[in-house]
Amino acid sequence: MKSVIFLLAICSSFVSFGQQQAFKSVSLQQVNDREMIVFSTPNEVNVRHYRIEASNDMSDFQVIATIPSKANSMLPVQHSYDIAAQDYTYYRVAKVSMDNTMPYSEVLTRKQPATDKTNENILPPTMTSEAISASN
Repeated sequence: MKSVIFLLAICSSFVSFGQQQAFKSVSLQQVNDREMIVFSTPNEVNVRHYRIEASNDMSDFQVIATIPSKANSMLPVQHSYDIAAQDYTYYRVAKVSMDNTMPYSEVLTRKQPATDKTNENILPPTMTSEAISASN
């Protein structure tokens, strides 16, 4: 009877382990003046690698990078990827497991800098003591 209970306890541990969340956190951050995707995982057991995917329309995501797992570890692990040179609006991370299951992170939206060109070619007035003339 004790061996049956022990076996059930081990099986339930594996089942609950398999149902863990894929990511602890995923965010866009400024790190040393670089825009980065930073993500952490609760562990890296049976993880093949991670895929960074990007899109401009939230439906057609392209793989822009593959990040290898750091170790087959039960400990939390943090990864980052520099997106400063990328020209996409939406990003997500896929956790590719050894059995080819692939849970995705939430979709991150990159804030594009506002470009106000209304005053682009206007020069401020300049004070001078000499006459200024314009000629063709």
